Amino acid sequence: MRRALTSLLLACTSTATQPAPKPEALPPPPQSSAETAEVPCPQDAGLCLAVEPIDAEITINGEARGRASDYSAGGGFLALEPGLYQIMLTAAGYQTWRGEVAVKAKAEPLEVTLERRGDP
Repeated sequence: MRRALTSLLLACTSTATQPAPKPEALPPPPQSSAETAEVPCPQDAGLCLAVEPIDAEITINGEARGRASDYSAGGGFLALEPGLYQIMLTAAGYQTWRGEVAVKAKAEPLEVTLERRGDP
């Protein structure tokens, strides 16, 4: 009986002193489709648009060019020949933004967040 108790104690202490197995590392969470779908802006002549709200209307030199969202599939790229352009961005409920942009041989970034009407 004593021998059985000693064997049992040895068995318990030997398993208690062994290090616990390391948990397996979990793979990183998958990226959202918005993170994986980003397309870099080309290095061609034009504008690389980052406009909020995304449904803002774009007018270039008096000519309507659609909404900012129309260009999101191409990384926000709107192709233009090198030159000087008058840009206007409008959206319902927002103040109109106007600016002049010089486009060179590479895409020029145009980052604009329109202000809501009535905001200071």
